[in-house]
Amino acid sequence: MPTVFMLMCYMHYEKVFVRPLLRKTQIYDILSNMKVLIINATMREQTSYNFSRVLAEMIAGEEGLIYEVFLPKNLPDFCTGCYRCITSGESSCPHSKHVNTILAAIDDSQVFIIASPVCGRNVPASLKNLFDHLYFQWIYHRPKGEMWNRQGVILTSCSIGGQKHAQNCIRHNLENWGMAKIHTLNFKTQCRQFDEVLPYEKIRMGKSLEKLTAKILMGVDKKPGLYSRLLFLKGRLYQKLKNKNKIDTDYWGEKGWLDVIRPWYVKRIRK
Repeated sequence: MPTVFMLMCYMHYEKVFVRPLLRKTQIYDILSNMKVLIINATMREQTSYNFSRVLAEMIAGEEGLIYEVFLPKNLPDFCTGCYRCITSGESSCPHSKHVNTILAAIDDSQVFIIASPVCGRNVPASLKNLFDHLYFQWIYHRPKGEMWNRQGVILTSCSIGGQKHAQNCIRHNLENWGMAKIHTLNFKTQCRQFDEVLPYEKIRMGKSLEKLTAKILMGVDKKPGLYSRLLFLKGRLYQKLKNKNKIDTDYWGEKGWLDVIRPWYVKRIRK
């Protein structure tokens, strides 16, 4: 009995102390080459932009890479609702020149930060325009398998309120992209300029960014949650029973998702 009790104590010690320490070491090894994408919903480089930049630098580290997208500068044309990206492929979009540039940054990034001020208790029109252009990569159409191993950050700033409405709009799109984990953070201030923000507020926000960075790093290479998997299964069922768009069905068939392959197990299967 004493031997069994000691063995149980050691197993508990290993689970609580040793494994998290080893994982933390592995995480900081991965940190050196993290790639982060910042999508700025406006051209104003103020509160949400500055805090998103600080967060990206903390995640990427010294050897990491940071991409930046400024809206509407990098996507000046509004979606016309022509539906060509769904029926004929994303390359047929009349604004594919700008969209493909953003898609290249998305494909090469591990963490997405969407920095947006709250406008009219919702997201700016420029950000909604981006989501409209990327509708073809929703789960019901042609999602990117890598998204089930990626993390997203929703960073909003507001003066009075409405951040929940804005964050829910962004979250709804990221969830339907298949993103594994989504973090949210809001900064409320009456200051229109970042230089006017009081020092103690910057310190408080800095601490929140440090905690969020730790969560993101500990979530690297983790499998998606139950809700994300259920969305995938719902999209899979839609492809099998209801979808009449051949491009979407062929895409799912080529990925093997209509059979036994799942996007969050791609790395393991390839090994």
